[in-house]
Amino acid sequence: MKGIYISGTHQYGAADAFMTALIDELGLLGVVVEVVPFDDLATSYPRYQDEKIDFVLSVNGIGVKVPVSARGSLASSLDCLHISYYLDHPLHHLARFFQAPNHLALCVDLDHCDFVTMVGGRARFFPHGGSATVDPGNIDQLKSIIADKTIDVLYPVSYFDYAKQLQPIRTAASFMADAIERGEVTTLRDCLVRLKVMAPKGQPATPLTSQLLAALRQMDLCIRARNREREIKAFTAAGIRLTLVGRHVDRYAHLGDHDYLGEVSFTEALALMKKSHWVLHNSPGFEHGLHERITYPLMNGTRVITRYNSYLDDHLGSLSSLVFYRTSYELSQIITAGYDYDLQKLAVDMATATQEMSWRARAISLKYIIGELSPSAT
Repeated sequence: MKGIYISGTHQYGAADAFMTALIDELGLLGVVVEVVPFDDLATSYPRYQDEKIDFVLSVNGIGVKVPVSARGSLASSLDCLHISYYLDHPLHHLARFFQAPNHLALCVDLDHCDFVTMVGGRARFFPHGGSATVDPGNIDQLKSIIADKTIDVLYPVSYFDYAKQLQPIRTAASFMADAIERGEVTTLRDCLVRLKVMAPKGQPATPLTSQLLAALRQMDLCIRARNREREIKAFTAAGIRLTLVGRHVDRYAHLGDHDYLGEVSFTEALALMKKSHWVLHNSPGFEHGLHERITYPLMNGTRVITRYNSYLDDHLGSLSSLVFYRTSYELSQIITAGYDYDLQKLAVDMATATQEMSWRARAISLKYIIGELSPSAT
């Protein structure tokens, strides 16, 4: 089984780290993956013309439109499975779905899969993974990691201007702006349902025009911006100091007296997670999926706190290192209790998280998917 991965440059290097880990694990499973930088795609293509390529993999569908031969784009020139791993809502990349005749969307959220199916695409659920750098069986190592923790609650997030994101929605559809402000819609799916783009069976659906598509993209960004501010306000109200890390986080300073570290690389963010007692996870609309703010901390001995989520409760509720809250009144007691560690429970949580959410587990799943959808793949 052989494939091509089209590499690109992504914010913070997170996607690059994900894909490097995934490709390494695929290699250990006997899957050959050649990495081709996006900028080299057109010049590198000729050497693959006469080779048997089973799949092309990329993040968010980059590269599908790049002309590589007289036949046109890579998608039309290589007769194989074209896999796009969408790390945010596929609605943001809708035009790329239909560039490849044999396109598969890997989605990080079950709702995203439903959307892809609704617009006539093909999707598989492929949640975030993670990498473990700590051995849960080494108690001395666990003790050392705990002793090195100097950050109470780390909040990895980048700045979104909520008021700026809300204004064009209020101009175009004031009732949707009101619903967002009142917290009646929490995900993009809520917007799709309210606008009847995703209509109940048997009822006419609202056509997904280019204008509506642009408005929905704006709503997604606006909801994410609102939710980010909501978390800071909750911890401010509870009197708990956050350490925020991400692009332009200092612009949140008016929301509370917290530590604002600014933008760091993904590698640096992982180091900060390991030095933290808690990582605050704010879902970017992934209500039925995972996120690196969940997988990496849990696999490496750091607790995660997040607002209650039924999907996470169903799938990870047995882990004592994942704690839910509903109101700011609960936060002080939860955070304080988190400084007491039961090493045996922590080790079990780490081992369970690694078994279920590692990039190796994802690689096994992806190899199966490729084998299923590319019958010639061996």
